[in-house]
Amino acid sequence: MKKALNENISGLIVNIGKPQLSRKYKGAAAEFLFRSRIALTVCISVIIAGCIIGGIIYSYLSRDTKNQIFSYMQNYFIGSVVIGAPQAEILKDIFTEHLITGLIILICCIVPYLYPLCFVRLFAKGLSLGFSTVFLVSRYGLKGLVFALASTILCNLPMLLSTVWFILAAGEARTKRRHSALKNKSGRLKALLPGGKQLLRLSALFGIYLILSCVSAVFQGIISYGLLKGLYTIFSANA
Repeated sequence: MKKALNENISGLIVNIGKPQLSRKYKGAAAEFLFRSRIALTVCISVIIAGCIIGGIIYSYLSRDTKNQIFSYMQNYFIGSVVIGAPQAEILKDIFTEHLITGLIILICCIVPYLYPLCFVRLFAKGLSLGFSTVFLVSRYGLKGLVFALASTILCNLPMLLSTVWFILAAGEARTKRRHSALKNKSGRLKALLPGGKQLLRLSALFGIYLILSCVSAVFQGIISYGLLKGLYTIFSANA
């Protein structure tokens, strides 16, 4: 028995380093994306639509309004990046934004007919990204494009990825519950309302999302702000 146990452990250790394991996880991820392809397409579409509409909104603003926005953004940038806001406050604000987003998605997946509202948050984020990018490019040209890539797109990429994942995973859990209830010929209301297992699954997914939010907050609050401050120093020296 001891010999068999040692052989199993040795086989497990050998298999860990094999490429089959990584291919297995890649295959599971690809299968998950394929199952959620409709929701994924909607997520990408609403983000792109938000970016386009945000850019259009800025381009149609009056010159006085654009100057007011420029003054506000300049003061905010100098205060938060050049002078430097307290790191703990930055991390708290970013994590709070993640937490509110996650709670909205969780509620939309629990309450019947509210799931489409999950995508509103992505649209709003795309709106902000498009508005900020067009603002920076129109003011600073090529430098503004680099600033936009660092300050808006790169800073928000971890949040967008974690939010899209949570929407897809929570939506899949919600769909499985509905299909199972309909297959067992349960009532329509029972098919729409989450069961105990689904609530546990959604809670677990929400916990994973919060962990990803912590990583995203650190990335946004420390790495991206440091990169942005370095870019500002380089551009100021070459101005």
